Amino acid sequence: MGKKIISIFLIVLMISSISVISFADSVVSISLTEAVNKAIDTTDSIDDLDDQMEDIWEQHNDMLQVKHQMEDMLTALSRYEDLYDKKYVDKEALTPMEEGTLMKYQKMFGETPPKYSGQEMFEQFIRNRDFPHYQLWVAYEQMRNNKEMIPIMLESNVKELYVNILNLKDILVSQNDYTNTLKEKYEAAELKYELGQISAFELLNEKTNFLIQKLNNEKIENQLIVLELNFKKLIGIELNSQIKLTSKLFDFRNIELEDISYYESQAITNRMEVIIAKLNYEMESREADIADDYLLNPLLTDRLIYDSDKIDAKNELEEAILDVREDVTKAYFAVEESHEDYNLKVDDYFKATIDLNSKRVMYEMGMIDKNTFSMIEFAHGMAKNSLISASRILKLNYEKLENASSFGPGFESNMGGY
Repeated sequence: MGKKIISIFLIVLMISSISVISFADSVVSISLTEAVNKAIDTTDSIDDLDDQMEDIWEQHNDMLQVKHQMEDMLTALSRYEDLYDKKYVDKEALTPMEEGTLMKYQKMFGETPPKYSGQEMFEQFIRNRDFPHYQLWVAYEQMRNNKEMIPIMLESNVKELYVNILNLKDILVSQNDYTNTLKEKYEAAELKYELGQISAFELLNEKTNFLIQKLNNEKIENQLIVLELNFKKLIGIELNSQIKLTSKLFDFRNIELEDISYYESQAITNRMEVIIAKLNYEMESREADIADDYLLNPLLTDRLIYDSDKIDAKNELEEAILDVREDVTKAYFAVEESHEDYNLKVDDYFKATIDLNSKRVMYEMGMIDKNTFSMIEFAHGMAKNSLISASRILKLNYEKLENASSFGPGFESNMGGY
């Protein structure tokens, strides 16, 4: 199996204690681990599913009793027929106990053993014996899988929001610095204009640059507000509180990316969507096979329904496998693309660092002015933040690929979730 080695920054999030205070404008310092735990503690979905599963399991146990009753009934009918044939067909003497048993059956079923066609046997006994309890067991297993998915899905959602907020905050810091630089340039231009050193057009140009950058900042701030609101809702803290994400450490590690076929194979075996589709197909296949044993006429409506349901369930299973395979492919390519982007950001950062060092010497020698050097510093800061952001996105996408090739959730948000 082919392997690709991907060298990335692994983000190690420092764990700090969480302090959630209910009054307005409190500051909540929270690590990723704590945020995930709070999201799991906050959700009602797990408790709701527990209640539903309990109800389903009670119904399942009730239907097991029905199953046992049907088995007892079929055993009694078979025993009745044996005793009847022994006495009236084979003309053999019955023991006193057998005579008592035969009389009991005659009171229960009539003077002679009832004769059932395959269809009658299916409708009166077999369907109730074999289907309801198994259907409820499948429903229970589907709910259990959904319950297992909830914390995994929450962790994935929290982690993605956490990373996006970190990245946007880093961008905002750099953009604020850039805005302040442009503001200083504009204020300096106003003074030069008053002294007659620049034209009105040049002043307008500096003002326009500053206002456009200020507007860009406001857009980023609004995006950050939306992300933080979604984050606070997800982890269940006061919406008017301020959040402080804990410090980050970066380290060089190697991640082994297997060949794509490996992830596809793992996903087909382990993904929740496939597991649930398999459960449904096995149930429909089981019911159709049992029905075929008793409903011998292939044109009977009930048999056609069971056979059709089996075909539909098989198609749904095949579709689930195709969807999962496609989802894993998207996840795999996303990792490759984010790795390429990361490598570009590494190159950009090194180039920006070299440029910064050379321009610092020029600035110290008076060869360039403060504003020019500030722009170089800004470019270096942006390159650094872009590298950090790319490393986070790469790691996030890799983890999403690992999820997509195991139980879930899928790489795309609408897959593998409850």
